Amino acid sequence: MKPTDLCAQFGHGQSRSSRGLFRVSRCLAVAAAVMICAGQTCMSPDPGDDVQGFHPGDPIDPAGTMTDTDTDGIGNDGDASGTAGDHPCTVGNTSDCDDNCPYVANPDQSDADDDRVGDACDNCPDTANTDQVDTDEDGAGEACDLCPNDPAKTEPGLDGCANSDPNAGPLTDDADGDGVLDGIDNCPSVPNPDQADNDGDKVGDACDPSSPPAVNAGPDRLVPLALSSALAGTASPATMSVAWSQVNGPTGGVSFEPVDSASTTATFYKNGTYVLRFSGDANGDGSAEHYDDVTIYVAPTLSIEMTPPAPIAGEEIQFRATKQGLPLEASDLFGGSLQWDFGDGSTTQGNPVAYTYKCPNTYKLALTLTALGLSLTSEHGLTDKTDNELDVGTPITEHPAAQTVSVGDPVTFRVTVAGSGWNYQWEKMIAGSTTWVSISGATASTYSFTAAQGDNGSRYHCKVSPMTSPCVMFTDDAPLTVQGGGGGTDTTAPTVTSVNRQSPSGQLTNVSSVTWRATFSEAVNGVTNSSFNLVDVSNAVTGESITSTAAVSGTNNTQWNVVVNTGTTGSGNLRLDVKTTGHGITDIAGNALGSTGFTGQAYTIDRTAPTVSIGPPSVSLTRTGPVTYTITYGGANTVTLAAGNVTLNKTGTANGTVAVSGTGTTTRTVTISSITGDGTLGISIAAGTASDNAGNLAPAAGPSTPFGVDNTAPTISIGPPSVSLTRTGPVTYTITYGGANTVTLTAGNVTLNKTGTANGTVAVSGTGTTTRTVTISSIT
Repeated sequence: MKPTDLCAQFGHGQSRSSRGLFRVSRCLAVAAAVMICAGQTCMSPDPGDDVQGFHPGDPIDPAGTMTDTDTDGIGNDGDASGTAGDHPCTVGNTSDCDDNCPYVANPDQSDADDDRVGDACDNCPDTANTDQVDTDEDGAGEACDLCPNDPAKTEPGLDGCANSDPNAGPLTDDADGDGVLDGIDNCPSVPNPDQADNDGDKVGDACDPSSPPAVNAGPDRLVPLALSSALAGTASPATMSVAWSQVNGPTGGVSFEPVDSASTTATFYKNGTYVLRFSGDANGDGSAEHYDDVTIYVAPTLSIEMTPPAPIAGEEIQFRATKQGLPLEASDLFGGSLQWDFGDGSTTQGNPVAYTYKCPNTYKLALTLTALGLSLTSEHGLTDKTDNELDVGTPITEHPAAQTVSVGDPVTFRVTVAGSGWNYQWEKMIAGSTTWVSISGATASTYSFTAAQGDNGSRYHCKVSPMTSPCVMFTDDAPLTVQGGGGGTDTTAPTVTSVNRQSPSGQLTNVSSVTWRATFSEAVNGVTNSSFNLVDVSNAVTGESITSTAAVSGTNNTQWNVVVNTGTTGSGNLRLDVKTTGHGITDIAGNALGSTGFTGQAYTIDRTAPTVSIGPPSVSLTRTGPVTYTITYGGANTVTLAAGNVTLNKTGTANGTVAVSGTGTTTRTVTISSITGDGTLGISIAAGTASDNAGNLAPAAGPSTPFGVDNTAPTISIGPPSVSLTRTGPVTYTITYGGANTVTLTAGNVTLNKTGTANGTVAVSGTGTTTRTVTISSIT
């Protein structure tokens, strides 16, 4: 009989699974061990318990003849308790414990899922299953077999897998009509489209008697008393009967509509802390064996009170939140705090609080309660108004009034503003104009002056602003009527006082835009670009034009700035003149500017940059230097050349140190010293090392003519003698030079090396820079 035959007798036939089957391998190991007993049954393959096959705890080897069945060095009864498998090795421990795979060698005793069955013989090595149940006996335990009733498969294929229902079809059938095909449905006979499996046993909660129902009431919340609150619990399975109830909190303070649905609307009648319970009845017997509690913090409805009730800018306002007129208690806020948002970017905490608005406007006041990590705002029902708008009025209590005076009479306009900390600026709009002009020096709450005929028809107002805020308020306009009085009718024509350079003030410039200021004898209107002639005196500038004309602030239209584009190319003189006719300029009374015109000052536009050039090096070849270059400037008024503006252009290994010397506006000397290496050196000059009076900068210059740097000595070699043996000579040697420019070899430079009594006379001959001949004659 073979071990496989013995296994067949015990009902453990060969498996159809490709996963290496524990039950068959275990049986074969034991069967082989039984047969070793020389034909006598010395160990039963099944000790007679109620579980077919061997499993941890089975008493084996009662005679002690099989202390290590699989010969892996771990005894079947490694802890010597008398019962093998009652203390299996775990987590890699291999001493004082029983072999967790006694029939399959595994000296490391690894057990990845810690189920007391070693990985080497575990039919679900990654899923804990101490019982090793395998209903379809395909070698894959129930805990990890996705087709637990199909001995041909452990995972469903395209045609699904068979199950306990003999009528179950392939993957395309859906017996319970829940949209999940039978082959992969974890409850094929009970509809459960969500396939929920709370205990992870691969049997859906809808048909799993061991899977407890689950309910969840949702997170704790902070809600307003004024609004109903939607609650959304969850229950699994969805078929469970559910209900909402109050566990704790103000008596009779809440109602639910509906009460028997996971999604309900809670209406609260009192503020306070509520504990609400969401219950689930999974048995259908009316019991509420499953529930979850949620805490709801119901905030009181707040009202915002303020004093004074009609505030103005610059006035302190007291704000207080109340429980609809009643003082707030700390418990009303659940230990939290109130934050105020005043609608202008400012916030603060507390109750009550004080605040001063700087500017009149309509502000949206918001209140937020923050408590227990939760928050609730006035926009979401905390206050009795979701949109708390606050109108802050103007602090101006007195506006300037219209006046009628005569020429020479004193005039005073006045503004009164509540509180302090205000800036004032009076402005004037002359008759016939649409532009308000700031009055120079008029920065108090009153503005006084003497009426002139030109003021007739003018309007005045004051611009008021807080010292600490950019907002601006304006008074009402006050018109001024100036009657003839002692001055009579104005028939005097205005005149031009000057047209002078304004910016820049100097005549010589290279800027692209300049400003002239035209000054008139009195306030005038009608001054435009067309009132002037822009004259190219030298006829050398191109592209010049008048770009804008505007009255100078605070000059009552007596001064006007004229901005001119100085053109794109060319240098020369530009002048601005007032036209003799067609200028359109009149005074307030309508008297036209005379026809004499006016010749203004001129700007000299200079766009010619200074020149810069680099002379040749002081030597063309050097070993260590120094070598100098002369830098020559033309048209410069300032020379700023420094060593940092000089770039040393290098080749090979040549290098050196740069210094700059010299004064004046025409030349500088660049010296290169401490020269090393071999190669060439030269220089380049950066742009901007000189400027003229107009601000034009000198361009860059270079690279210069380089000079050579040679620190390599000439080479010299001595050729062989003309003969190797002689009695009286002569004998010659050829001396060869490399890289030499001058050769000065003489007989005095030659040493005659002698041995014995040999001697001779030395002479040198030859020219050029490459060879010489040394002749030894009169040899003795």
